Amino acid sequence: MDVQDSLIVDELKRDSTIGARLLVEKYQDWLYIWGKKQYESLSLQDLLEIIDDTFIRVIEKIALFQFRTEKGFKNWVFTIFSRLCIDRLRKEEKIADYMQIQSLDSEPTENNKKTFKSARLELDRKIFHDYFSPKSHENPLAQKVRDFLDGLDEDNRTILLGCAMEIPHREIGKWTGIPVKHIKTYYSRLKKKLKNYLKEAEGG
Repeated sequence: MDVQDSLIVDELKRDSTIGARLLVEKYQDWLYIWGKKQYESLSLQDLLEIIDDTFIRVIEKIALFQFRTEKGFKNWVFTIFSRLCIDRLRKEEKIADYMQIQSLDSEPTENNKKTFKSARLELDRKIFHDYFSPKSHENPLAQKVRDFLDGLDEDNRTILLGCAMEIPHREIGKWTGIPVKHIKTYYSRLKKKLKNYLKEAEGG
């Protein structure tokens, strides 16, 4: 019988070892299968380490997690896992195959490709690095990112974080139930909203 995520969250917030056991039992195989499929260049050892790190991160941050929907916890776990995978790939300089340059407003050309890439990476770094940073509360701008994301509904938050971390649109579509062909449009609109939100926060 599949354990409800609400039970796992409740047990983890009570610092229960049962919660940690249920978390591992439910998500270990899912993360392994999904990681092998999406991040093929990761070694088996790296993948297993990242899965362990994901569970540690979930347990460390569980107090900050707000349970809104049953699928919300799963999305959160997979988002943390994906972020850690991409961090590892970047460190090993294997991320190039996963990076796609996208303009905030239009398609890049050969002449402006570097500018578009820089603009996108800067904003995307704010989206997921600041959101998950253990010290984000010490950074006013990072807190603004958290405030913006926390103000979104579960699906929009998943789209914004997932796309920022290069998670395939088909996977995001499975998580949210939104047609794959619409994910890019959702992401573009959300990113523009966040960009404007951050400009206002910085007094720009």
